[in-house]
Amino acid sequence: MNKMPIFSFTRPRIRSRLRLALLFLVGASLASAAVAEDGDKFSEPPDSYYAMTLGRSEFDLVVASYWSLGPLLRSQTVVAGHLIVTLVDKKDYYTYDALTRKGYRIGRSKTAIARDEERLRPFAMDYIDLIEEGGEKVREETLNGIRVDVYRLTDQKGKRTLWVTQNSLKFPVKLEAYNRKTGRTSVLDWVQWIPAIDLEKEFFKPPKGLELRRFDDYFQFREALKEGPVEPSPPLFQHLLHIRE
Repeated sequence: MNKMPIFSFTRPRIRSRLRLALLFLVGASLASAAVAEDGDKFSEPPDSYYAMTLGRSEFDLVVASYWSLGPLLRSQTVVAGHLIVTLVDKKDYYTYDALTRKGYRIGRSKTAIARDEERLRPFAMDYIDLIEEGGEKVREETLNGIRVDVYRLTDQKGKRTLWVTQNSLKFPVKLEAYNRKTGRTSVLDWVQWIPAIDLEKEFFKPPKGLELRRFDDYFQFREALKEGPVEPSPPLFQHLLHIRE
């Protein structure tokens, strides 16, 4: 499941303007959502995808973009004015701040790499995650003009409700999560989906001149965390980095 950092706007005027812009974005994205709904028009699953998400929890908002080409992944999100980029290739996992040009590189585990061939895409596989954890279908409905299946999982952590398209690609459209410990509810909306987008492999390579801390594997990275945070952010796609055997 995708996990994104949530940040706050301290100026109400800026927050209000952003909300208006995001409302326009959701409306403008309905055309691409219709493309996502018609996923079964592909004779085979597409090899590339683009998606944009809007995450919100109370007054916190974050917008993120994702691109994938086969097992290759690139994600970008702006946090406190800093563009945080994640890149995943066949061997390594990168996270860096495009503003400071600092970050880290971690060697991916053999198990995580082996799973690349099994995944429909490297991100937004929330449907599979929910089913594997015991989630069940609760209803069908129309959301933003799209026919969706609704799945729910309730456990000791809280409750998650997931809306996914009714096709073989199972595009997530909305995820609502209630955290029993904090009492907070967060919502993640996929406001845009573009399957079969034209992408080049170069787009998934880190630029030259980055200042990267290098870790052979996830365990070495965890040891470094004992001495303090490793900037600029924690790994956001744990399943692509390390999988417990």
